[in-house]
Amino acid sequence: MVLGFGRPLLLLAAWGALWGLIAAKSPINARFGEDVTLSCPFPSQPGLKLQYLTVSWQKEQVGAEDLVVHSYYYGKDQLVRQDKVYRNRTWLDPEGLARGNASLTLRGVRTQDEGVYRCYVHSELDGTLQTIQLTVTQTSHILNKLAGTAGNAAGLGGNWVPLLSLWLVLIIPVLR
Repeated sequence: MVLGFGRPLLLLAAWGALWGLIAAKSPINARFGEDVTLSCPFPSQPGLKLQYLTVSWQKEQVGAEDLVVHSYYYGKDQLVRQDKVYRNRTWLDPEGLARGNASLTLRGVRTQDEGVYRCYVHSELDGTLQTIQLTVTQTSHILNKLAGTAGNAAGLGGNWVPLLSLWLVLIIPVLR
């Protein structure tokens, strides 16, 4: 069965009913700028032929065609249709694929990465559709930005805290 990308949800529901839809129990949380792994186990057995394995990761777009995040078929990554937002940022472990693990590593998480991801896997044994909600925490990014802004306002760049400490060490003996 070959499905095009961005088909209506009705088709996905039918596909999930035939293949076994698995939904994540809770959202995956990632910090801005860090790497995150989105889990996608599938039925496997020793000697699984990777040339017959098809894996497609997509990100849901409301009111638009889903974005292609990563594709794997014919025994290798197929990234021609990969959305430019994900170029050089995704990775599937070939050894994991052989063990029934199509988990996707997304490097350098960005705010726009937040959303619903779908993992479609079709092998000699079965097919799997898994849905995962990714949320992105921006706390460390906001703090770094604020520190950089405060330092820039003082003309010190992003290293204002260590420079302030050095200034206090140098000036206090002079004031005594």
